[in-house]
Amino acid sequence: MGIMNLAERIAFALNQINENQDVVASKLGLNKNTISKYKKGKGDLKGVALEGLSIHYGFSPIWLLTGRGTPQSQEEIGDAEPGKARHAFQLQVDLLQRIIKAVENGLDERDLYLEPDKKAEVVALLYEMYADTEKEVTEKTVTRYLKLVA
Repeated sequence: MGIMNLAERIAFALNQINENQDVVASKLGLNKNTISKYKKGKGDLKGVALEGLSIHYGFSPIWLLTGRGTPQSQEEIGDAEPGKARHAFQLQVDLLQRIIKAVENGLDERDLYLEPDKKAEVVALLYEMYADTEKEVTEKTVTRYLKLVA
């Protein structure tokens, strides 16, 4: 498989799914054009797509964001219904969305640009940091991370 960037990992995941593009788009809460772009390796990953690829198709959210680990979650529990993978790792979608929004706002406010892979890595690091705590995502912390990579 080799080393893939974020867009290539999304494309890889979508191209592994043996379902009609309309069905995939519906399950992921995206439109068909967005799925088509993703399959061609274009476009930034949206939190809803990450959640859907993890929940409905069993792809590891950490692998999707960073490339670390394996594409398929290794923590499946029992026999999930087709299209309804269940994992010991529970993605905290609201936390992920808050982090993505904070990173996007931080970049916009500072007129900065990060390549999608770097942005995904920052999001993944912040997610790992906040996932097991009760702390709120703060602008100060996000800004510190952005200053390191921008």
